[in-house]
Amino acid sequence: MRNALSRMNRLFAIVATLALVALAATPALADKVHTKDGRVLEGEIVRESSSFVTIRVKVGDEEKDITLFMSEVASVERTADEAPAPKTEPAKADPKPAKPQAVAAPSNNKPAEQPKARSSSAGATKIAFITLGDTKNGKDMVGPYVYADAIRSSLKILDELPEDQKPEIVVLWVDSGGGALVELEPLNRLVQYEMKPKYRTVAWIRSAISAAAMTSWPCEEIIMMTNAPIGACTAWSGNLQKMDGPALGELLKHMREVSRWGKKDPLIMQAMQVCEPDFPRNDLSADIDEHGNVTWYDGPEGQYMVCKKTDILTFNSIDAVKFGLAKGIADTKDEVAALLGCKEWIEVGPEANDFQVRFRDNLKLSETKLGELLQKINIALQFAQGAQTEQERNAQVGRALNYLRQMRAMVRKSPSLEFYEQWTKERFDAMEEQIKANRAR
Repeated sequence: MRNALSRMNRLFAIVATLALVALAATPALADKVHTKDGRVLEGEIVRESSSFVTIRVKVGDEEKDITLFMSEVASVERTADEAPAPKTEPAKADPKPAKPQAVAAPSNNKPAEQPKARSSSAGATKIAFITLGDTKNGKDMVGPYVYADAIRSSLKILDELPEDQKPEIVVLWVDSGGGALVELEPLNRLVQYEMKPKYRTVAWIRSAISAAAMTSWPCEEIIMMTNAPIGACTAWSGNLQKMDGPALGELLKHMREVSRWGKKDPLIMQAMQVCEPDFPRNDLSADIDEHGNVTWYDGPEGQYMVCKKTDILTFNSIDAVKFGLAKGIADTKDEVAALLGCKEWIEVGPEANDFQVRFRDNLKLSETKLGELLQKINIALQFAQGAQTEQERNAQVGRALNYLRQMRAMVRKSPSLEFYEQWTKERFDAMEEQIKANRAR
């Protein structure tokens, strides 16, 4: 009997061990995306629409987001499709009805946001957001509005924060349709040599066209908003004259170097910049492996034709992620933080962005006021020339000089006007001499 019980105990032990082994060997439930070319990607579907799906897969010790057009997808299996529905308890009646909560309508000037993550944990990642440009309100041009010295002032604000309030990540929120190429090198060097050594610097793109795309290029991490474009980096000078010759050659050389700074294949920016006979290039194509890694080709031999040699490349948000230019798509700060791997985060240094907002507002006001004051100067001088008395003539000249002093003060508050709209000291000095020449003698 004792031997029979001993054999039964050993049998139970073996069965239990086999059950544990089987349980350990059972893979965790995962979403699956079956592609039309036979691949099966397993992970977590993190974003989906009628036109694309993004699945987060494990590659070694890292997680990576892979975005596919629905036209490439054969079928999608979701964990939720297989898992049993959770049991729910019947809702209990609340004796006191909850008060309705006021909900603020999202601003038309920025995406609707979820509440920012707040944490008292000392381990929360500190992130600062700095807006560069504002296309909706016409405050977006690289040069006047996206100005290296103004951004440097915002950076100084962050640098001077107490140690426990300094950001670990600085997100440059880019919203610009392009602008002056002469500001490009100062902006690139500011990001590469003054920001990146101190902070993890990320570009978050609402719109980055031409000089704005090139401004973002030193950032090794780029995140796109849903309908964001990036590219079309054609070069123009003067009165919309297409840049060519040695000047274009220097720009292409500079952006090859900036591509290396941002760990991007120089072929991508080249396709965004030129299709000129003097600077010939080939078709741009690419292969994407099962892990989402992209190999670029200076020619048509890749699986995907990205840009013909006769076209100028502009990525939409889906393509930017698909071809590895961007980490992912995010429309809120919380989504940005998640893409950057931040489980907990807090926003710090809002004063740095406030400086940019004030700078743009002052510049826009100054542009308007300068035109008004210039018109007032011309009117005052017309009255001076038609004055019947010496006293009235000199009074009108005095008014014109006062308007000129106001113009000088506005340019001091918005220094980018001096370079980009030629409101220089020399110009003001010449205007002052012309005004004074109208005084009665």
